[in-house]
Amino acid sequence: DMHWLVCTCILTATTVLSCRQSEFQCANGHCVALNKVCNVVDDCGDGSDETRPCSRELNFCPLRFCRT
Repeated sequence: DMHWLVCTCILTATTVLSCRQSEFQCANGHCVALNKVCNVVDDCGDGSDETRPCSRELNFCPLRFCRT
């Protein structure tokens, strides 16, 4: 008895190689606007936009809700 195993890889357009300068690149590859980082909302879908330390230079965390 012979069985064939066929594997395919599907790439989705939601994962990008790099984001614009005005965007934050999430750990999962998605991009979100910089003003969405550290706003107590999981905009990335993986939480990576809410785990960064606060940065006054980049105007992140205006509400001071960042987790470190």
